[in-house]
Amino acid sequence: EQLAAWWVRLADRYGITASTLLRIVCSRVASYRRAGVRRRLARPSRAITHFTGVGDAERKVASEGEDRLAHDRARLQLTYGVATAMRPRQGSRYCPRCLARNHPWHVSWTDPAVLVCITHGVLLESECPKCGGQPFSGLTWATTLHAVHECTAPAPVTHHHRRRYATCGHDLREAPVQPAPPTLT
Repeated sequence: EQLAAWWVRLADRYGITASTLLRIVCSRVASYRRAGVRRRLARPSRAITHFTGVGDAERKVASEGEDRLAHDRARLQLTYGVATAMRPRQGSRYCPRCLARNHPWHVSWTDPAVLVCITHGVLLESECPKCGGQPFSGLTWATTLHAVHECTAPAPVTHHHRRRYATCGHDLREAPVQPAPPTLT
């Protein structure tokens, strides 16, 4: 499971935002970008272990899974001499069927080369069907009060810099799914 998604799920359980929970558990937070939060949660911390019940080793393993994606892509490029234009995704794709069954946000969904949910044989969705936002791409995932399966992208309205504004809130479990072509499964 992606550490950022786990943290959102945990914060939702307490009825607070992911950023608030992070400030409660970790005294100093430099950034709410997904990668920064992942690195912060992966570090050894008695406070995080105490408040969450998840030990340092488990959090480190989850973080290493996300790091392994980037490492594997770089190794393939060096081994086969194939340059890839696929940079790591800013956000995450998702499978509406997995989210409907309360499955965690898989680490592989952040890999730009992974296009299909192996479990359900459908193409992964990359955007919210209502607003077109990409899950976990901005900072609003950490600063809004939404369940992990709801879109946290800014609502498609005019907003002002450094002010709170409405988020989409669309239930991503309701996104239409497309069967994956046989060549991809």
